[in-house]
Amino acid sequence: MYKIYINDIPLFLRGFEHYHSGDAKNLTAVYMNKPVTLLQYVDTLEKTNTLESITIFSKDVQRLKNDFFDLYKIVEAAGGLVFNEKDELLVIFRRGHWDLPKGKIDFGETKEEASVREVMEETSLVDVKRNHFIGETYHTFQNRHGKRILKKSYWYEMEASHQKGKPQKEEDIEIVEWEKPHSFLHNFSPIYPNIKEIIHQYLNSKEK
Repeated sequence: MYKIYINDIPLFLRGFEHYHSGDAKNLTAVYMNKPVTLLQYVDTLEKTNTLESITIFSKDVQRLKNDFFDLYKIVEAAGGLVFNEKDELLVIFRRGHWDLPKGKIDFGETKEEASVREVMEETSLVDVKRNHFIGETYHTFQNRHGKRILKKSYWYEMEASHQKGKPQKEEDIEIVEWEKPHSFLHNFSPIYPNIKEIIHQYLNSKEK
């Protein structure tokens, strides 16, 4: 199963073993191996905010995924959920949304290397230690030339001492601060849904 956020609305790519019917707010469809139909669903989500989700089912999820990803230029990024000794999470405010530090993986760089570098560059933290891999998120956007981009972000748990961060102005970051994760999720707005998702995923794994 793949979950891609388009205009902050999730589009799911799933196999028939998970088939279910939809409703007016949650559309479902069966993929008939015609990529042009996928573009129609993308257009729908880009132009509306009235839906809650779209789910596309296929007997061959890998083919569905490949056909869908072919609609986009793929950009890979990496970042971190950085915690200090007070169990506070490092968060940033960028381009009107609360976010987590992350950035594009450079040529010849591993995702593990990029995750730490981007955290340090965007926040000016030092001595950031990368721990285990948490998961991946997908979201789409259009660049300044109108080209559709699908960003795949790799997320890692990290730790650092409580330091005063400095926002990287070149990346349009305005605020760097430490917050308790539950307080951040409930009291800060707006937060990108994929950011909420990866934080919830991490917190749920800690409660097991």
